Amino acid sequence: MKKKGYTVYPVHPTANIIDNSITYNSLDQIPQKPEGAIIVLPPHNAERAANEVIAAGIKNIWFQQGSESEKAVRYAVLNGENVISGQCVWMFLKHAGFPHNVHRWVWSLSASG
Repeated sequence: MKKKGYTVYPVHPTANIIDNSITYNSLDQIPQKPEGAIIVLPPHNAERAANEVIAAGIKNIWFQQGSESEKAVRYAVLNGENVISGQCVWMFLKHAGFPHNVHRWVWSLSASG
């Protein structure tokens, strides 16, 4: 996402650097509040992560495809979050390239029908 021009703040409880970026141990350490959070975790950790996003005052949560749990999505929605789940964030990026552009095309066929 950085290569596509997005500002990215990786958050990980123990890592110091991910993909050559300084990693923050929690959302409250990020230098500015982001517009949204992309949760890329095993589904059993999704609810805890959603709770942290909500507590940080971030109003947009994207549960990366395969990272969501029904309970986490429901919890986020009930707490007023704008939620996207079950979709790969890469297929919505401009100039994402193969195979994401093909995935987006296939998705657009089902979304328009």
